[in-house]
Amino acid sequence: YAAFFVLNGLYNAGAGDVAMKLMADENSENVRTWAHVLRKLNATISPEAWDPANKPNMTFSHPWGSAPASAIAQGMFGLQPIDPAFETFQVKIQPGGVRSASIKLPTIRGAVEAAYNLNDGENGITAEVKIPANTKAKVSLPVSSSAHAKLLVDGEVQLAERDGKYLAVTLGSGAHTLAIPMK
Repeated sequence: YAAFFVLNGLYNAGAGDVAMKLMADENSENVRTWAHVLRKLNATISPEAWDPANKPNMTFSHPWGSAPASAIAQGMFGLQPIDPAFETFQVKIQPGGVRSASIKLPTIRGAVEAAYNLNDGENGITAEVKIPANTKAKVSLPVSSSAHAKLLVDGEVQLAERDGKYLAVTLGSGAHTLAIPMK
């Protein structure tokens, strides 16, 4: 049950790499991960415990195990409303070691789509976002501590706000490609 709050806290603290390790650690010794539940127990739905060794009479129908679904949307992709009804929302990508991923999240204003690819090198990242009509998104991409990092939006250098380990820009409706090139 508490895993939902742990994952939320990790993503809120900018520790997406730790959150992803908790979800996807395939170390054969570690039975307390969702990777173990999927691969070793062959579960297609959330179990009551991590493993029958923890609870021999467990069932496979408990909502607590769905925490990664919201953690991926709200944490890994940082898809969260800023204003009511997603009039303004954020996309704050925290790859956590996952080289590429995509998501489509339905909202009352239309589907929000986001995808990214980590390029070879220290900080190269390319992202694509689709922002529904009549909405705005604050899009943040991870960057190193280098003061020389630049953000490209639709192929042009964009003045971006430095927000800790991220470069952020507010974009209007439509499809946009963002990139932080490798040095």
